[in-house]
Amino acid sequence: MITCASHTNSGNHDKKNEKGIADSHAYSVLGTDQLSNGQKLLKVRNPWGKNEGFNGNWSDKSDSWTDAFKAEVDYFKNDDGIYFISAEDYHSNMKMTHANPDV
Repeated sequence: MITCASHTNSGNHDKKNEKGIADSHAYSVLGTDQLSNGQKLLKVRNPWGKNEGFNGNWSDKSDSWTDAFKAEVDYFKNDDGIYFISAEDYHSNMKMTHANPDV
């Protein structure tokens, strides 16, 4: 299992940054993909199971998605807490990543 945590900033997970990532919040990393255009994406899940929150490129609200890119990563829009985030946005919005091989 791989988990990540956002920056603490305010220390209150009810507060979100400009990209919609909650402060001091844990997420699960479900996988990684690289699109045919070279874009690296991480598939992340909010453990609350809804309200993805993230609103940057490759989010459910993003215009970056084409039908071809959606097919490459088996993407579908659903309020299930799962979203894609670019590797660049991931590294600038998450403060740590932890892998637990025992799970």
